[in-house]
Amino acid sequence: MNNYLGIGVEAEIALKFHLAREENPEKFNSRLHNKGVYLKMSIGKMMQRGSSDSSRDLSKVMVLEVDKERVKIPSGVEGIIILNIKSWMAGCDGWGAEKDDKFKAPAMNDGLLEVIGVQGVMHLG
Repeated sequence: MNNYLGIGVEAEIALKFHLAREENPEKFNSRLHNKGVYLKMSIGKMMQRGSSDSSRDLSKVMVLEVDKERVKIPSGVEGIIILNIKSWMAGCDGWGAEKDDKFKAPAMNDGLLEVIGVQGVMHLG
C-alpha cells in the first residue's frame, strides 16, 4: 500500500464526488474545477452538521483494533484515515509543522501505517 484509506466523512465526500464525475465526466475536465466541486461538496457536508444523518460518530458504530489491541475512538470522530504517506486528499497533512517527540514522523518505507481520526470536514485540511 502506498496511499490511504478513508472511512467515514472523507469517504462519503469522495464517493459523492466519484459518482458525480461518473455521471457527467465532461464536467470534470480540469483540476481546478474538480477541486472547486470537491470544496462545494465539503461545504455542503459541513452545513448539514447537526442534522440526524449528516454525520456519524464512529465511536458508536465501529471498533478500531491496532496491533491486536483495541483502541478507543474518541467521541465525535467522524472519520478515520489509514495511511503510509505523509499526506492525503491532494495534500492534507495530518501532522503539520509541530514536532512531537512522542511519535516518529511518518515515512512510506518504515513498514508502519498511521491512523488518524478527524472530527468532521474541517479536519480534512
